[in-house]
Amino acid sequence: MPKEVALNCPNCGAVLNRDQLICQNCGAESKLQSDCSTLKLKAEITCPKCRSINEKSSWYCTSCQTILTKDTEKVKEKQRKIRLEEDKIRQSLPPQTRDRLEPDEFIYFIFELDNGAYIITDKRVIKNRNGVYQEAKLSEITCVTQPQVKKGLGVFVKNITLYFVVKTSEGELVLGDFNRLDAKSCATFYAWVIRATQNHNLQKKDPRAVFLNLKFL
Repeated sequence: MPKEVALNCPNCGAVLNRDQLICQNCGAESKLQSDCSTLKLKAEITCPKCRSINEKSSWYCTSCQTILTKDTEKVKEKQRKIRLEEDKIRQSLPPQTRDRLEPDEFIYFIFELDNGAYIITDKRVIKNRNGVYQEAKLSEITCVTQPQVKKGLGVFVKNITLYFVVKTSEGELVLGDFNRLDAKSCATFYAWVIRATQNHNLQKKDPRAVFLNLKFL
């Protein structure tokens, strides 16, 4: 079965479902290219401030964050809801993790475990298991290995789990114990680590973080 590739909004870069042609992050409308593998802007408009090209229905300029829509109340309400959800996620974290986060630190993704959680923010990768806190700062990451298979002894069958390693200038952070039935979660978490690292290296913010920081006059 061919692997379904996620699509990105051609306006702000947010990840979209394949049947989603209106971005929930920036409001832009898009349409499939002829090869059905990428999206393109449905119509274009020039930002009155920085002259960058945006999609005509976009709520804000993706280059300078100037508000483009007249329906600002709708955008403000959506921004408030997302901020409340972010605060809720932050408050659900164990104190030893939450207290280490900076006030403006954006949480990309959380994978919850029975005995803790793996967390990715725009500043670090966190492993908090069995009350033990470990982290790898994005600024120190030198390599992220591909997911690998680990085989252990089981009672009736071999215990097979998946893991990958985040290598830094200070050491290694092993992120594992994804069981073989949860390979999708391992792949998703791995992809978020890669994305967060690349964004940091390129000094690029996640589209959701940009949306949360929009300023209204």
